Amino acid sequence: MAAALVAISLAVFLYTASFYKPTGSIIKQETLAPDARDTVNMPANRTNTGPSAAPENKSGLNATAITPGLQPPAEPVRSSSNASGKCSAINCPKSVIVCPDGTRSSCRNFCLPDSGACTDCKPECIDSGPKATTAADDKSQPPCTENWQCSPWGECKDGNRKRECSDANSCGTSNAKPLLMEQCQQKEQPASIRIISIQADAPGDDRKKESWNGEWVLIEGFASDMTGYTLSDSSSHAFAFPDGFALAGRAKIYSGDGNNTKDELYWNGGRRPIWNNDGDKATIKDREGKVVAEYEY
Repeated sequence: MAAALVAISLAVFLYTASFYKPTGSIIKQETLAPDARDTVNMPANRTNTGPSAAPENKSGLNATAITPGLQPPAEPVRSSSNASGKCSAINCPKSVIVCPDGTRSSCRNFCLPDSGACTDCKPECIDSGPKATTAADDKSQPPCTENWQCSPWGECKDGNRKRECSDANSCGTSNAKPLLMEQCQQKEQPASIRIISIQADAPGDDRKKESWNGEWVLIEGFASDMTGYTLSDSSSHAFAFPDGFALAGRAKIYSGDGNNTKDELYWNGGRRPIWNNDGDKATIKDREGKVVAEYEY
């Protein structure tokens, strides 16, 4: 009895197996022949000529009826008209990038059957190890050498003069930056002096000392320092200008006594009037004895 049951079971198995085609790999939807696609997508209630079996559902997708003699698809089957209509003429290009080390990396895109659009994959660069050192990366290069260039010194003003300097190599450092300001001595300008007039006949009695300041010499001009300058008459009576006196405009030199100011000077210590009432000659000389101004009346 047991042997008979085994023989019947074997016969049923062999009969059923005769309807399936041996397969070595699953054929994807896009590689099936048009007649095979039509067969795979035929309605589920279509009458078959032989028994059918549903493959085991391991992927979690709904099981699809399989016609005997065809291989089961590897993924859910989509409408053949949709796939062939939108992706049949689409050739998606590769995505390519150039990596920092100069190599090229790429990945392949494919057409999406539902929209007919190509995917946009992102290639990745693989670190190929340390890159070659360039001159810009070489930390052993010598430091930047400053090259300062300066304009000529400006005029001396208030005891100082200035200039402008810049680094031609633009090193960004100031280790060797030259001085931009230094002390200086004001250049003495040549004296410009003239005698304007002389009051020779003082009011009152010339023989009295209190009348001597009635005589005076009026000078005008510019002289930054009249130390060593003298004013004299034709008889060689000489007046020495005070040390450090500077003429800037007009000043009077009186024949009598008094306290000197910036525009009033006094002969002081004279024994008689200086200027002859009937005519005389006034002369101003610089510290080297050169005549700078004369006046004769």
